[in-house]
Amino acid sequence: MGKKRISLTLDEDLVATLDRRIEEAGIGNRSRGVETFLTDYLRRQGIGTAVILGGRQDSSCLVEVDGEPAIAHTLAFLAAAGIDEVAVATADPAVRDHLEAEAPDVTVLYETEAMGTAGSLDRVDVAADETFLVMNGDVLCELDVADMARTHRDADALATMALTTSKETSDYGVVQMKGNRIIGFTEKPDVSESHLINAGVYLLEGAFLKRIPEGRSQLSDLFEQLAEEGEIAGYVYEGEWREVA
Repeated sequence: MGKKRISLTLDEDLVATLDRRIEEAGIGNRSRGVETFLTDYLRRQGIGTAVILGGRQDSSCLVEVDGEPAIAHTLAFLAAAGIDEVAVATADPAVRDHLEAEAPDVTVLYETEAMGTAGSLDRVDVAADETFLVMNGDVLCELDVADMARTHRDADALATMALTTSKETSDYGVVQMKGNRIIGFTEKPDVSESHLINAGVYLLEGAFLKRIPEGRSQLSDLFEQLAEEGEIAGYVYEGEWREVA
């Protein structure tokens, strides 16, 4: 990407503070410093990083949907949302090979052994105060990421789970809510008053990664812990949603 020269007029005290921060950070020069700090600020205002959970061998990521692999639709969705840093965690060599050939800008976090939906995030590199998106690789939707991010920040939670509705609650885990907080989960109930289910899209704070234990682990277990602590919010999504089988 090219560079464009611009001229800025700033308060003298702000310039002095900027120069001090640039020197402390060892950035090198004022122009690079402004670019670094502005990029960092904008990243924290929006969502700049996403991780797709690409699953184990024979995952659904490569199932064709409208003539393209499901993961191609997911990557297009993330690009349209302004997310420019995407990683795919997968133990499926076919997914790895496809991405290396068709999407070289995507970082592949390849696992020789499937580490689970939480364990797959162990190598994600984000700051503790950065919000990032995680998305199941077998989910297709048109969710408004910016709107979900506003809900997440308003809730001041460690995690926010996108929720959709289903009449077939026995096929999914059902979510119980109180206000904007998720307070519990019921796994595949035969009968349920709630029809809210996990849509497979999450916003997480970087600090969430410290919760992940070593070895194989699942997001569902960590989300249950967060629900007990009041640290997970719900974002109800009413648009198109489907799982790829």
